[in-house]
Amino acid sequence: MDAKLADGRSVKLRLCLYWRNQLFNRPDNTFAPNERKTFDEGIAQYLARDGKKVSTKLAQRIAANAWKLDDAVHRRIKEPEIETGKSPYLGQPEKYDPEVVQMFMDAISAACGEKTFECGNRNEPGIMMNALLCAITWAKARTWAVYAPPGILPPPKVKFEGLLPIVRKIKKRTGN
Repeated sequence: MDAKLADGRSVKLRLCLYWRNQLFNRPDNTFAPNERKTFDEGIAQYLARDGKKVSTKLAQRIAANAWKLDDAVHRRIKEPEIETGKSPYLGQPEKYDPEVVQMFMDAISAACGEKTFECGNRNEPGIMMNALLCAITWAKARTWAVYAPPGILPPPKVKFEGLLPIVRKIKKRTGN
């Protein structure tokens, strides 16, 4: 888990950032409680700048959406529009970090003595894909157990359906 990714970060750090974001996005943010309150008040003032009445609930909802920290969204926006062939703002971002998935794919295919990663078919994952599911589940659970602050729910189960499009995209990009 200490292998380096393209941006120089380790896999462990990249997975830990997920838990940092979860804590940062909570309403009872312990990172910066005063900044969150100031931010909420600033959004409410901005919305009421023309003297229009804006409900407190609407201002809170807009502030909560604007405050969110989500690395998956930032990663997708940085991805060139030419590569994807569509706007980076459409659809939901990938659930799992593609660089982390690719690192695990490479490690699994090397351990199996294969040059290419075989993901199985649409209905049933192959042996390598099952190993990938287990590896990502283990890595997320490990970082949650060690680095997640108290009160944060455990990571959701890694699903084949969520991982398959990322694996296919990686295989198409790398040509294997």
